[in-house]
Amino acid sequence: MMYVQVYIQLDDETPFDIRQQDVYRDRLYHHLKQTYDYLSLDVIYTAQPIWVMRSIGETALTPRNRKLTRPGRKPSPKRSPACRILSPRN
Repeated sequence: MMYVQVYIQLDDETPFDIRQQDVYRDRLYHHLKQTYDYLSLDVIYTAQPIWVMRSIGETALTPRNRKLTRPGRKPSPKRSPACRILSPRN
């Protein structure tokens, strides 16, 4: 069983309803399912960077990790293929 937990940090003003969240979750699930037969996926959406940091064991935002969670930051396609899957332009 492959367990995947994904935190997606959105800007506070991002118009993103529950239907869109489910569409992105479904796209990610089906993409990962091509590789992993037994898959459990949790996708968590948040506008607060502290929840992303807590998910990796950080308890406070610092200047270093604040850069990593800046809303609106464009992910590198080399580092994050899932972001391309979830892109509304796809």
